[in-house]
Amino acid sequence: MGPQGPAGPKGMSGSPGDSGLPGSDGEKGMKGERGDIGPAGLDGVPGTNGSSGLDGKTGERGEKGDAGMDGQPGTDGNPGAPGHPGEDGSPGPIGPKGQNGVSTTLIVLHSLSSHVPSCPNGFGIDYTGYSFLFVSAQGITIGPSLHDSGSCMETFNRNPLLGCNATSCDANTEMGYSYWLSSGRTSDVFDSDKSISKCTVCSGSGDVKVVHSFTTNKAKCSGEYSKTLYKGFSFAGHSGVSAAQTTPGSCLPKFVSKLTVKCSADASGCHVDETHRAFWLAAMNADQSTEGSGEERTSHCNVCHRPV
Repeated sequence: MGPQGPAGPKGMSGSPGDSGLPGSDGEKGMKGERGDIGPAGLDGVPGTNGSSGLDGKTGERGEKGDAGMDGQPGTDGNPGAPGHPGEDGSPGPIGPKGQNGVSTTLIVLHSLSSHVPSCPNGFGIDYTGYSFLFVSAQGITIGPSLHDSGSCMETFNRNPLLGCNATSCDANTEMGYSYWLSSGRTSDVFDSDKSISKCTVCSGSGDVKVVHSFTTNKAKCSGEYSKTLYKGFSFAGHSGVSAAQTTPGSCLPKFVSKLTVKCSADASGCHVDETHRAFWLAAMNADQSTEGSGEERTSHCNVCHRPV
């Protein structure tokens, strides 16, 4: 065989051959350049909430905002503590004149008998009792006026005096006596309910005054004091206490010559005191130069009332 001849001219292209089998993967090429942004994709499914992050730092104080709208009134709060007293205000104007008040008048009636006296019309009974004059002990005499309610004791006690010193009190005061108005009873047997004058304390409205006639004629009430409460004899007083001539205590309903019952603190008891002197206002129209009945020589009196 001879040597290979020179290359002939290029022939015409043949028909395409059948597809060859896939080749094996080639080596990974180099990273290409970043492509253009594609169109937005569809919204994805919402993810689950993530865990809370850490608290951030306190921000700077913001500027004061605009005033908000008025809120609804709140509920009442608890009462506050009392405030300090304020200063005295200026005196106010004088008010209108009020209605006249009704004064209460007390009168004490001593019956000079064992009967309880009745109150005059328009007067009510406060209480009844025994007609008390005074007590005497160790040279001291203590007693009310006959127009005072203290001269009408609700309970009879022949030794009502209690003597006290700095350390103790003793009811059995040495040489102590009590004196009471007599009922006029002449029996030697003492009985407090029969031998002691009864009394009544009465209360009513208006004023009272006493009119003494200084004669055996009846005294008369007149003017505003035109109403007669009761009549009697003008009593001046006794050796223990004087009677104020402007009070009802100076007008006793009857004349009693043996006026006083004396009661001792010891066991000697009570008896009409023959030595105790009573004084009455004399009637100027009676003959006082001769002895006679005291009732016929004593001034008459009248207790007069001025209603409200």
